[in-house]
Parts: sequence; C-alpha cells; structure tokens
Amino acid sequence: MIEKRRVADATEMLPLVELTEIRVYEVAGRRATATDDSENRVVGESLAISAQGSNTWFETRAKMIVRTEDADLVAHAGAVFTFTEPLEVPEAVAAEFVEKVGVMAVFPFLREQVYASASRLGVAPPVVGLLRAGGFRIEPPGTQTVES
Repeated sequence: MIEKRRVADATEMLPLVELTEIRVYEVAGRRATATDDSENRVVGESLAISAQGSNTWFETRAKMIVRTEDADLVAHAGAVFTFTEPLEVPEAVAAEFVEKVGVMAVFPFLREQVYASASRLGVAPPVVGLLRAGGFRIEPPGTQTVES
C-alpha cells in the first residue's frame, strides 16, 4: 500500500504540485444576426467550475459562456496538476486549492479562447474582465450556505 501524505490546506499543498497540462474540452462560437450599429456589448456571462482528481493528480475545469450582441462564445478548459508524491486531499482543501490556484491557472486560457473565437467570427472580441482572488467561493460537497 502506498503511503499518502495528508495535506491540511492549500498552502501546504502548493509546493507539492506542478501544473503539467492545460486541456481544452470545448471552444465554440456562433455569430448572431446583429445590426450594423451593434456595439457588441456583453449581454450575458456565466462561469461553471468543477474539479476531479486522485492521489497523484488534480484537475480544475472551468466552462465560460459569453453572449454578446453579435455572438455566443463558449470556452471550456482544465488545468491539470501532478503531485510530486501521493497526497490525501480533503474536500475542504480541494475547494480552497480550486479557489486560490486552480481557477487562476485556467482562467487566462478561457479569456484567450473567447477572444480568439470572436475574432475568427469577425465580430468585435469582448474583453472578459479580471477574476479577482477571493471574489468567489467554492463550497465543498455536502455543505450548504444559508442566507437570511
């Protein structure tokens, strides 16, 4: 049986991982019918995050959908991290790692894919804003956030 090191938080995990691959799952763009005076403003944007892994690797996946007046754009990619030794990563630590490291690693690739797809369609590329560290939270499975 392989001995696994249990990590207590993302800070302890970070020196034990290497970014080894960016996987592209989907890149799509569809030009919409637009008027000549369209400014190609962003009219809708969504970002879905997921994660998976084992005791030797971890992947943060993100899917961005951007709707503008001129196009619908989709970018879906994953950042794959390989562990330098077998790790036991509790769900709360995995969520913290996704928030602090995983999403920040994959997000620039999503932005570039959205921009490039719009350019290929011949519409004005939307500039996707910055994703700020600490600006979102990933809840580990089995937890609930209750707002009053």
